Order: sequence, then C-alpha cells, then structure tokens
Amino acid sequence: MTESDELVNGSCKQLFYYKRSMTPTFAPGDVLTIVPYAQRSVRRGDVIVFSSPQGGDLISHRVIEVSNEGIVTCGDSIMSGVDPWMLRPEDIVGCVTAVERKGRERQVWGGSVGLAYHRIRRRHARLDRVRRRIMYGLIRAIDLGRWLSGVRLWALLPARSRPRVLAVRRPRGQELLLLMGRGIIGRHVPGGHLWSIRYVYLPFVDKAFLRRAVEEFGER
Repeated sequence: MTESDELVNGSCKQLFYYKRSMTPTFAPGDVLTIVPYAQRSVRRGDVIVFSSPQGGDLISHRVIEVSNEGIVTCGDSIMSGVDPWMLRPEDIVGCVTAVERKGRERQVWGGSVGLAYHRIRRRHARLDRVRRRIMYGLIRAIDLGRWLSGVRLWALLPARSRPRVLAVRRPRGQELLLLMGRGIIGRHVPGGHLWSIRYVYLPFVDKAFLRRAVEEFGER
C-alpha cells in the first residue's frame, strides 16, 4: 500500500491492499476501511495500518503484543514472521475495521477474537504444510508420478476439455502455464527443461502435446 492508494471517506480512509503477508485475511485487490484510533487504545489482535519504520511504506499487520516499550505486529500469513520493529502510537494510521472483496464487504475482527483467529489460522497452516510434506514424500517413495504418467486418460477427454497452454512473458523469458478448466495444473519456466505438473493431472496430459508447446512457444 502507498499513499497514492488512499481514498478519504469522511473520518475513515480506504486503502487498496496488494501484498500477501495477511493472506488469507486479505488478498491483493481488497479494499481496506481504516478508522483512526483517536482516544481509543490499541489492542492485541487488532489489524492496524502503520508507517513502516524501514522506508515509510504503509503496512497492514495484526498487533500481537502491546507494552510500555512499544507495539509488536505480525502478518496472518504463515510465511510472515514477527516484524523486526517496535511501533509507537504516532506510527499508526488507524485500525482496519472492514475489507471489501469483489463488491462484498465483511467485518475485520480485532481484540481477543482477532488474536484467536490469528493463532488458529497460523496453526492450521502449519499442520497443512506438514500434511502436504508427508503426502508428497509418500508419492515420491512409491514413484506415483511415473505410474500415473503411463495412464492415457487424456485420450478419452473431449478436445475442448483437454489441457491447454498459455504463454506468459516474464523478465527472464517465456513462461508456459498448463491450464485445465480455469485452474493452473503445471508450469514450464523460462530456461527450464522439464514441466512441473501436479501429480493427479498427469493421466490427462499428452506428453507429445507438451513437447509441441515448448517447441512452439518456449523460445519466443
């Protein structure tokens, strides 16, 4: 978020959110409603917008500690660690009270409810990460990918339902995205030699089609 993203609406402010440190609470493109604290106190669990002590950019994170030494914040995303600074009250723009996404607005909880959400969400994300590691470890152990790649279910699909390739220009070259329906099931990065495809979709992908796609799009 930057100052240019600010929309003033009475005593409230609205900011466009474009980062990922508050995922899944916020997503890029969300509009945050910010209310000044005025005489109210900052609470643990509040989601606040503040001016970063490192660079001055506006950041939206959740308060996890309030003391005489300062205010400690952290993003809701499992990828976010505790911020490396202590905030002062004058650093804070206000409290996030609502978020709008695709025309629908919902309340953003703070205080004890917000702190409980923060802890539960991060704990769930850690458990999910462990579950995924175990699952992919088992898949590699039994070499499921090689077995699935030999199944030719793609030949049974109607032509309009088969995977298709979308070429996207990146700074390092052309990236190829393998789409099935509206989802991305695989990628071929610039300069790479192999496709990265989700295991469950391997039976629905024609290897010859992938080779042709690399030949046609990969070197552009």
